[in-house]
Amino acid sequence: MVAQAIEGFLPAGGTGVCLGLVLAGCAPDQLWMLPGLWQILVGLGLFASVRILPQGAVLGAVWYLMAGFAVLVMTSTTHSLSPWSMGIPFAIGQGILAWVMYRHGSGQGGHDGDL
Repeated sequence: MVAQAIEGFLPAGGTGVCLGLVLAGCAPDQLWMLPGLWQILVGLGLFASVRILPQGAVLGAVWYLMAGFAVLVMTSTTHSLSPWSMGIPFAIGQGILAWVMYRHGSGQGGHDGDL
């Protein structure tokens, strides 16, 4: 199951790595967009893997998409590359996914339809 999740997420992860390398090499003045773009890619990767994850994992995918777009909007005026624009959304997103996995594995929400 883990191998299938990684396989579903791999295209988004590879795209994120390539995107970072291309921006750093060709448009370093646009690096401020990376946190938002990476969050969007994580959301898309989760959507690609959601068929083998607990149903509630879609909440994490939605969070990452919304947070990625919000970060792009908020940083578009200053073009600043802040660790907070990456750290806070990722901490919340990982918290959501941890909660979903905990609920799924603890028997409280052991069926996909419970979340």
